[in-house]
Amino acid sequence: MNACIVLCLALTAFLANAVAQYETCVADTAIVTGGTPGVTVSIGRDEANEMVQITLVGPSDVWFGHGFDGLVMANNYGFIVDTSGVSERRFGTGYSVPTELATTSIVGTPETSIVGGDRTVVIERPYSATDA
Repeated sequence: MNACIVLCLALTAFLANAVAQYETCVADTAIVTGGTPGVTVSIGRDEANEMVQITLVGPSDVWFGHGFDGLVMANNYGFIVDTSGVSERRFGTGYSVPTELATTSIVGTPETSIVGGDRTVVIERPYSATDA
């Protein structure tokens, strides 16, 4: 019995160390003044593995998104969240339709949950990617 407890504790400690540790860089903020009400983004980084964890929270009954690399939508990289999942997009110039990236930089399947009318999506991706 004691050997089982020791083994379980050792396995728990190993798994805790194996899980990526993300340092918070941006916490629960709309980032851009005038952004969509109720949409927040949090960003964490795992410097050792050069990974970023992006958490988007928004309404569960409509699509929402967040763009990076600019103050306007044109020429931005971003994520669109809707009832079917998450897609990475490159926003073109002017009023063009954003194109979904042919190769995603998202690692694994984004975690998604809905609580109290809010959809939360957790995305992990490398610091840099070819299409981003």
